[in-house]
Amino acid sequence: MAREADWVKTKRLEFNQQIEQSVKYLLAPGNMERMGFGKGSAQEKWITDVFMPLDESYVEAFDAWANESTRTPLATFDVQQEERKVKAAYRQLYKGFLKDNPLVTNGDLQRMAMPERFDGPRQRAPVAEKHPASRADTSRMRVIRVHFGSESAHGIITRKRKPRGQHAAFLRWALSDKPVTRVEELVNQALDTKTPFEISFPDEDRGKFFYY
Repeated sequence: MAREADWVKTKRLEFNQQIEQSVKYLLAPGNMERMGFGKGSAQEKWITDVFMPLDESYVEAFDAWANESTRTPLATFDVQQEERKVKAAYRQLYKGFLKDNPLVTNGDLQRMAMPERFDGPRQRAPVAEKHPASRADTSRMRVIRVHFGSESAHGIITRKRKPRGQHAAFLRWALSDKPVTRVEELVNQALDTKTPFEISFPDEDRGKFFYY
């Protein structure tokens, strides 16, 4: 099954085989109408007027490049340009017309060498057993910014993103003029999905310690 992040092949021969498979299946008798590209529809017009001319130009350039007797520097340049243009349309065909189309099945996508839709239950990632690496930044007046990430070295966050599989970081904090010894004393709390988490406080709290 193709993965959506990298589903368009990068190697020329592999991409040519991929798009050839897609176009052959798409244009097979009955397939376009069954998948909502009926005669006279806007979808069918896009296929006819936009996608197919790009595909035909690409095929012509690829054939000239693939033939050793006509493979010249100009032929190589031409196929690179046509491949770039048809790949953009190829991605649009998938994302704009096929991916979320209820008339298109996973079987259709698979036969076109395109990523399947995920339509089963998702398995939740387990909650992290450790808290993310973090650092409190007090460089701005009356503002504290808590940076968190998945790794740290010598107190510096080296990867500014959530740990793998985690959606958010749960923070508890307090400003206090005396030491905080229990979690329950951290009276403020938040679920933060994007680093850094910013806390602002009034002027009268300046000089207090920040615990989190």
